[in-house]
Amino acid sequence: LVQGSVRSEWRQDLNLSIEKIARMKDISTRRAAQGFLTVLTGVCGIFLFSMMSADEMDKTTTVVVGGVGLTASFGVVISEIHTSLKAQNRRLELSESGEILNITVNNEEPVKECSWVFVGLSFLSTSTYSAFCGCYAVSMDEKYMFMAYLILPIIALSFMMAVMYKPKRTDAGYKRFLHFHFFSGPIFSEIGSIVGLLRAGWISNGLFAMLRIPCYYLIFWLGLKLRKLAAELPPQELSNFLCQTVLLKGAAAMGTMLFFSFETLSCFISQNSLDNGQCENTSMSALLLSVYLVVITTLSMNSKAVPKSVQREMAWELSTVATLKGLRWWQQLQGGLITFTAVSSLYLLSVLGVEKDYDKTIGSVGSLGFVSLLIACLIGITMLVRTKNVHQRNNKGREGNVEMLKDQKSQGFSSGDIQDSAFIATLV
Repeated sequence: LVQGSVRSEWRQDLNLSIEKIARMKDISTRRAAQGFLTVLTGVCGIFLFSMMSADEMDKTTTVVVGGVGLTASFGVVISEIHTSLKAQNRRLELSESGEILNITVNNEEPVKECSWVFVGLSFLSTSTYSAFCGCYAVSMDEKYMFMAYLILPIIALSFMMAVMYKPKRTDAGYKRFLHFHFFSGPIFSEIGSIVGLLRAGWISNGLFAMLRIPCYYLIFWLGLKLRKLAAELPPQELSNFLCQTVLLKGAAAMGTMLFFSFETLSCFISQNSLDNGQCENTSMSALLLSVYLVVITTLSMNSKAVPKSVQREMAWELSTVATLKGLRWWQQLQGGLITFTAVSSLYLLSVLGVEKDYDKTIGSVGSLGFVSLLIACLIGITMLVRTKNVHQRNNKGREGNVEMLKDQKSQGFSSGDIQDSAFIATLV
């Protein structure tokens, strides 16, 4: 209502575009504070929403979180009223003085890299996770390991996004920083987990944690390759990739994972215990769903890290999907795997919040869904790289004609878009 009370053209120079947010430049202190309060309101809202399913709520925690969220939202409204009145008064004064209103169209310069603010936040979050694992290894207090696993998927996605924030930076100093970020985050935290698990007598879990380290190396290597692909994009496509795919889709996925984490937390709060076994169904389901989101978001980044001409060649035509004719073998296999993952997600969502003894079916179904999604992602990455190489060999000198012909085709969508839509439909 406040924003609608002022003419849109009068607010043109006051609106925050995603490009400004990505650069974190030309943003006033009050606007930055308003953005922080908006995020804080959202986090408090997600926590309160997850607490609605708790049998017994901690009234003090609920009142404090609700009060903080209410105060933050009130601050956002006050700031928006101030901005709107300021814009309206300034424009009216210019009109009365006879000066010409300088209304400009919002044409943002393409974003080449995201701000160090986002890189710093990612490094801070991974350091927090490493600190939890280190504290568990030293004190053997299970609450530290609980907090670590609660935020593990969010940390994983945050690290992958941090690798992509500055794809044009190829200097040795920044590469050393990325490797330091990797070793101080995933590797150090896993070492802490291994030490703590072995000291607690959980030999099998400690060995499994050791096996995760090579997987982290593989993910980091793939992230660097994906970063290199993104650096070759044209300026406008690189800007869309950083703003729309990395920032917006990454933030949306983190919001959903935060809800899953709070759902687990609310279960333990209602049970008032970490070891009674009544919240294992919720915690396992939430962890698997969050891992699904990490893989889906990574695949989405992969599918958008190539030029649009390659994306169009990889797109699933709507008419082809509707008739189920003309699909290539890998598209049929990938579609079947994605469908199975979607069904697995539905099952995991159905047991989210069920407080009873652990059901081993959850782990089995969730693991099968994860393997299916992982195979679908590997197929998508392999075919994308193959198509990109073929496109570079066969279409040199014909880029203009190819773009014109592709624009005339019916609309299609990539495998990353399919998995985004499938997971959103599952949540609904």
